[in-house]
Amino acid sequence: MLNKIYRKLIRIWYLYIRKDRITYARKLGVRMGERCQLLCDPLFAFGTEPWLIRLGNHVDVTAGVEFLNHEGGIWCARGIDSKYEPLDKFLPIVVGDNVMIGVHSLIMPGVTIGNNVIIGGQRCHKRRAGWNHRSRHSCQANFNGGEIHGSA
Repeated sequence: MLNKIYRKLIRIWYLYIRKDRITYARKLGVRMGERCQLLCDPLFAFGTEPWLIRLGNHVDVTAGVEFLNHEGGIWCARGIDSKYEPLDKFLPIVVGDNVMIGVHSLIMPGVTIGNNVIIGGQRCHKRRAGWNHRSRHSCQANFNGGEIHGSA
């Protein structure tokens, strides 16, 4: 109980009084370089395993971005056979230097984002003949040879 109250007070202190999201993210365990900008709430953006996330120098994480560093699909496999009960999958996320991650982007487990990359998340709504189609697309724009690699 006291630990929960302490964590809430720390969050209020860093986010609303000091307005220092970078220090709060580092306190959660996120490893990040210099000149980073967080326009999101670190508690929600970096998930339940923030110590598995490494951000390079000059990284911009905008509102609504989520870093997911554990595989939730294994939970479904546990219902199939008992041999899957002890399994879990946690993978680190590495973001290079000079990267901008756009609004509402979802970064999946095991992804490595190279240097000089812009990732834009967008939600597209499109009406097709007689039914509504709603999907989420990830867009990327690379400059100076930036690259994205994914393993999940």
